[in-house]
Amino acid sequence: MTFGVVCLAIGLLGLAGGIFLIRNREVVSPKFSVTAGAVIVAGSLVPLLLGAVVLLVTVAPGISVT
Repeated sequence: MTFGVVCLAIGLLGLAGGIFLIRNREVVSPKFSVTAGAVIVAGSLVPLLLGAVVLLVTVAPGISVT
C-alpha cells in the first residue's frame, strides 16, 4: 500500500510540474517548455496509473458494501 501511495504522489507531482511548464512558457523558451511539459506529463502517467492499480488491488478487497 505504501508503494501505491508513493507512486500516486510521484505521478501527481510530475503532472503538476508538467502542467506548470506548459502554462508558464516564459520559464525557459516557449517551444522547449511545451515539449518538456508534454514529456513530463506523459511520463508521470505511468507512476500515476501504477499507483492507482496497486491501491485498487490492495485496498479494494478489504472494502465490503453490505
